[in-house]
Amino acid sequence: MDQKKLIQRVKNKVESEKQTINSLMYFAGDTTVFTVSDLAKHKSSLQMAWLEEETLKTKILYEPAGTLNISKVLKKSEKEVMLIITSDGTVVIISTKDPTRIAPQIAKQQPTN
Repeated sequence: MDQKKLIQRVKNKVESEKQTINSLMYFAGDTTVFTVSDLAKHKSSLQMAWLEEETLKTKILYEPAGTLNISKVLKKSEKEVMLIITSDGTVVIISTKDPTRIAPQIAKQQPTN
């Protein structure tokens, strides 16, 4: 995988849609995971992007009502997963073995009283 080409394609797409990448890009398999903000709509989303041949493919993994950031990323190589903890406490579990075919698992923290 050509990471530089993937990063450049993602940047071009995000800029053309008048959005902003507001996190680092984390690589899982042949994909990259990052957060994007739409400042006009006051929304953010956790997204995945990858290249199929020369075509950029993207998928929204998680899109809360408000803004979002990545708080922490943990890679568990023996389990072939990446855990992404977002600023709202949601945990998104992504397969590093086959991230485009295996759907991510999303676990929201329950408020404690």
